[in-house]
Amino acid sequence: MKVNVAILGAGCAGLALARCLKEQGFSGSVLLLESRQCYENDRTWCYWAKPDSQWHKMAQYRWQQCLFSSLNDAQHIHYYDSTSYCCLPAENYYDFCLQQLDSANVSLKMEVEVVSVSPTRSQSWLVETTAGNLEADIVIDTRPRPCEAILYQSFLGYEVTLSRPIFAPDTVRLMCNMHGDNQCMRFYYILPFSPWHILIEPTVFHRYPLNPDLLKDDLQSALRAEDIEIESIIRRESAILPMGQTHLEGSVLVKGGIAGGALRASSGYGFLRIQAWALACAQSIITKQKAFSHQQHHLQARMDHLFLNVIKHNPVDGPDYFIRMASQLNGDQFSAFMSDEAGMKEWMQVISALPKWPFIKEVMAGG
Repeated sequence: MKVNVAILGAGCAGLALARCLKEQGFSGSVLLLESRQCYENDRTWCYWAKPDSQWHKMAQYRWQQCLFSSLNDAQHIHYYDSTSYCCLPAENYYDFCLQQLDSANVSLKMEVEVVSVSPTRSQSWLVETTAGNLEADIVIDTRPRPCEAILYQSFLGYEVTLSRPIFAPDTVRLMCNMHGDNQCMRFYYILPFSPWHILIEPTVFHRYPLNPDLLKDDLQSALRAEDIEIESIIRRESAILPMGQTHLEGSVLVKGGIAGGALRASSGYGFLRIQAWALACAQSIITKQKAFSHQQHHLQARMDHLFLNVIKHNPVDGPDYFIRMASQLNGDQFSAFMSDEAGMKEWMQVISALPKWPFIKEVMAGG
């Protein structure tokens, strides 16, 4: 079997690339290979988006204010005028992409494991799979892979219905009850879908990958802090996200998604970055017959890595740093900073908000 483009992995990034190839008018053959048996509503993607954007319209839930708080009662609320904090459930995204991919030249094979990928003498690729071998002109690998990082963001989320309504259902608890010890920084996150329906997610920034099942005590603490009584559990989600990747697994393949460096190092947000990469990569395949991995802005990556190293070595002070940032920037400025749209003004405000000595020490130490 011979195809023009083989996409390994049909998750967020793989589906986005295939969809963009079709939308941009690619006439060649595209094959997605996915190991899972079926798609499930197993995660949510959150991001800031403006009302005229595609992903603002696609979001199932939107909010205009977010709360930050620490365990010592410091708190700040962001109000958004020109943007919204958005949530897109996985089932909505998968359905949208799969409908867009209903095409003669794009195909998806599920329950297929990729065994190996190797170059051929004819400048193509031989892809060996559990369903047989194929040859492809271009291969993009979007499968998740272990990687080294400065910190790891582990979270355990439960979508639940409540016995009584939650307080302030119009406000996302973005980083609440932040506190740190000498190992990590902890907080929880609540998306109120309605007064009676929420997603609650305890989160840890740790120097090592932490099994999300170990966060069940954090979940109980968050429920007590918010005086929440669960009536029923709808579903569970969990993940370990690399923050500030320091080494990507060696490969000659073009990579996309998390393994390709899609996540914003200092926050773990990546959905809009993946969509932007997918569009640019699709255009490059069409015009230049060449794919590429996520492109990092050097200054932003350097600043993010510096910030993460400071958090890594000073986790007790981490909550104060985030509260300072939230207080110094208004809602729209903060969303621009988190969405890779910050200008020099926002960067200078972030720098001025943070204490200087921990960062100077980190620079001197080579962090």
